[in-house]
Amino acid sequence: MSKKLKTDQPVFVNSRGQNPTRLDDSPSQHEMRLQKIYEILPHLRDLPSYAERPPGSFDIFGYGSIIFKPPPHVISYTPGYIQGFVRRFAQHSEDHRGTPERPGRVVTLVSADHWHSLPGADEAPEGDIVWGLSYTIDPAHAAEVRAYLDDREKNGYTAIWAPILGYYGPSEEPQVLVPEALVYVGLPDNEAFVGPQPLDELAERIHTCRGPSGPNDEYLLRLAEAVRILTPESKDNHLFSLEEKVLAFKAQDESGAASKKQRRKSNALLPVCHNKWNMQRHFTLTLQKKIPYNNSTQEEIEKQAADDPLGAVKKVAKMPNLGTPGYESFAKHKYGVVHPGDKSSHHQVSWFDDGRFPFTQPDGSSRDSNGALKSVPKSSHGFVLKELPLRGDAVQPYYMTKDYNADDVKRAILVVPGMPRDSWKWTTLMQNAFRYVYTKKKYGMKKEDTVILSPLALNQEDQAAGAVSNDNWAVYKNSYWSVGGATISPKLKNPVSYFTALDKMVDMLLDKSKFPNLDKVVIVGHSMGAQAVQRYAVIRKEQKDQESSLLWWIGNPGAWTWLNAGRPTYWPNCQDQMDLWPYGLNETGRPEYNKDTSSDDLVQAFRKRTVQIALGLADNGAGNTHCQAYYQGANHLDRGTHFIQSLAGMDGGLPSGFEVNYVAKVAHQDYPMFASPRSLDFIFGKDF
Repeated sequence: MSKKLKTDQPVFVNSRGQNPTRLDDSPSQHEMRLQKIYEILPHLRDLPSYAERPPGSFDIFGYGSIIFKPPPHVISYTPGYIQGFVRRFAQHSEDHRGTPERPGRVVTLVSADHWHSLPGADEAPEGDIVWGLSYTIDPAHAAEVRAYLDDREKNGYTAIWAPILGYYGPSEEPQVLVPEALVYVGLPDNEAFVGPQPLDELAERIHTCRGPSGPNDEYLLRLAEAVRILTPESKDNHLFSLEEKVLAFKAQDESGAASKKQRRKSNALLPVCHNKWNMQRHFTLTLQKKIPYNNSTQEEIEKQAADDPLGAVKKVAKMPNLGTPGYESFAKHKYGVVHPGDKSSHHQVSWFDDGRFPFTQPDGSSRDSNGALKSVPKSSHGFVLKELPLRGDAVQPYYMTKDYNADDVKRAILVVPGMPRDSWKWTTLMQNAFRYVYTKKKYGMKKEDTVILSPLALNQEDQAAGAVSNDNWAVYKNSYWSVGGATISPKLKNPVSYFTALDKMVDMLLDKSKFPNLDKVVIVGHSMGAQAVQRYAVIRKEQKDQESSLLWWIGNPGAWTWLNAGRPTYWPNCQDQMDLWPYGLNETGRPEYNKDTSSDDLVQAFRKRTVQIALGLADNGAGNTHCQAYYQGANHLDRGTHFIQSLAGMDGGLPSGFEVNYVAKVAHQDYPMFASPRSLDFIFGKDF
């Protein structure tokens, strides 16, 4: 969150037209409202709101019973909403508000696109937003509470991470209040999901069911009361319509208007448990056109991008739920992803001899409890740790192919590491891809033609943990190396930017006295490494004798340095910061590296480069969760697609030296991205 509220008193918002603003209550009205809130939600009385989140904590977004029955070890709360979803009583409950013989109904969050596709679905609240409370969990108990929540929500809910939006202070513009909160949602493959039901039947069921946790209608009425007092003009029509109908049933009971016979007759008309299977089957079949693109469509897009990049971009931009923040991960087997997840992406890819081609597992890393590197290997799988002079006594440590003949080398692959800073992993992964290239004699390339390098990006935590074995090694602050930040150790009168270190590596490789036949350096990065590569490509000091020798591969960055003032989305609320470095080229905050070059000149130089933008078609992870990143889109794939569109919308259109590589059935997975066919063509084959 970009700001912190300067009071511990709660600030509640209404939702006029689903565009909430701060309530203008008089002091007496506000105090009365607070008392009412505390009557309904007494646990809020002693909790601060909108507080800063300590490291190691996490947020859980409550939209149902969690609002009035939060988990243990809550330290603060934030009223807010999730976008792109609807709140519906569409989940059956056999163990809380019903029984196996007569399941009750409890709320779940359903993607608005999914819900609208269902026959009989009522209209969603205007704006498809759901208000609730985001509770921050004490970091000392984070693991314990997460386990508790997973057990509590195990019956038919799927956990996702999503931003929580809201309104802060007097601003009438929404902003991201919680970059990532844990949210339990209903998905098509959740067996407890029952789909839409006529409101009269649904209200009757809720009114008559009860389970171990009490009457079903108690749950509904308590939730409606809480939502109403938190957001007095919320247009949650589904919730409040059900409340009205259930209250009518209760009034009938009290007046004796509804006989037991009539009740039994009504109950007999209600859908019984086994009917939900037919509902769910129809729900799943109906959603086939609403889920991320199937394998064949992804493969068509991958092929189209080679010859018609902007046509492929348009098709990706229409992918269902791509722009929905916090939507379920596309990194699943059912969406064609093999070995989903970062750790399990270190397998041989299926298109290398059906996965049977030899694969070398990268060496692991030794880290302390905070994730800092305790040591770095001197060598790893054919790569040796070297040092490159920077300035004064400072040197940049880097890994490089151990055995090579400088006269034979024609190409260098310079891999910028990702957030974990384990550069030896990246050289090994690239070597796996290269081994396939030279073994299969692709592009006529031989083993001796190429060297692979990767600079370390050690920070002060690595230094404290013991990884910096040479006092002269360059050390950077946190992850500032990825934005061109300068060294903090060893002490220098003029610290050195990480981008200067990259400059010096390029200079070394293109020095004809060292590598007389080397004519291409490919600068490669994935994830945070890709953010660093794109930023470096944008603000690199132009050296005309080198530019034609450089190629740039940018894979799945979490955010981009935008080249103009426009943005595809405007729902966060840090517009005054969205164009600051590294999210844009506003001169405020730009690193000292090449700071005197104007933004216009930087943009023109970047557009002249030879670049491949590679995006996994199953990578809808948010990655960078800073407010500024959400102006660029909801996730890696969404932001990358918007960035390409922004390039194409500039004078001159999509630059002639830029390629678009959409990789089918791959998520946020480094090795499969490197090893994809068109990535190989660019990294190893381009201009060879």
